[in-house]
Amino acid sequence: MRVINNIFLPKKNNDKRYFAVNISEKCNPPSFTALKKSAFSGLDYAVIEKYKAPIEKFRFPADLQCWAHKMLENIAHKDFKGRTSEVTSKRRAVLQEWYNHLENHKSAYSNALKLIVFSALIKELKWSNDKLPPGLDKEVLTNTVSELNTAVNTNPKAQFDFNKMYETNLCSKMITEDLGNMEAVSEWIVIPSKSKDSKNFLYNVEKLKILSYKTWCTKSSYAEPYLKNGDFHIYMEKGKPKLGMRLVGSKVVEIQGVLNNGKIPVEYLDILNSYIEKNNLKLNWITKEDIEIAQQAKAEMQHT
Repeated sequence: MRVINNIFLPKKNNDKRYFAVNISEKCNPPSFTALKKSAFSGLDYAVIEKYKAPIEKFRFPADLQCWAHKMLENIAHKDFKGRTSEVTSKRRAVLQEWYNHLENHKSAYSNALKLIVFSALIKELKWSNDKLPPGLDKEVLTNTVSELNTAVNTNPKAQFDFNKMYETNLCSKMITEDLGNMEAVSEWIVIPSKSKDSKNFLYNVEKLKILSYKTWCTKSSYAEPYLKNGDFHIYMEKGKPKLGMRLVGSKVVEIQGVLNNGKIPVEYLDILNSYIEKNNLKLNWITKEDIEIAQQAKAEMQHT
């Protein structure tokens, strides 16, 4: 007689013969009939498509949640090291906040959804960069999940980038707080330094990271030290960052366009000069020289 898990059950009430019963694990019991993708829908289907879940090993559709939970635990407690110990520490703190929120609201977030969210957060966290996951905004998260649900229910095979969706919605919220309709307005946003707004410093650091163009170092770990030293001004054109201006104390020490190459984009030179003059901003010798170079470049363009 074959013994499986040391469990034996009688075949019939009065039958002394016994047969072995395999008591499987709670998750992923043996599959006698392989499941098909048609058994799943919405976010569950999206997880199968995106992460190649082994549905042939599942007996019931609910087994997907067990699998997603295991996958989540495999990545949630890893230490995503960066180039410095400070970056590693910040990553750890932000990810822990996200994990705690998702785990404490299990009724709102299935394991499949948590896997989608967390996988997106860690996607670009490499040891060779200083990138940080976006901060948790519960309202924006709720809205983004709703948006994703609508997308995958409308088109089960919809391609999506949850991180991009979340950051776009977070950016929209932050711009709207300052300017109103982000798509209709082109204006400067000032993010105050720690000395000017210590109460909201952490929020302002996150705001600078989110509103910064992808090539700027303020998109990652430099946002915090820069705001400790001075304000940061960003020119937004219909919801898109075009110029970044960093201050140390009361002086402008750096001006960057989207190329982040130290050259002021000629097409935004008049907007920049007007803003500096209107707000009586002081320049250091580097930014004075940068503006002069841009003015020369503009004059040469006009004569060609």
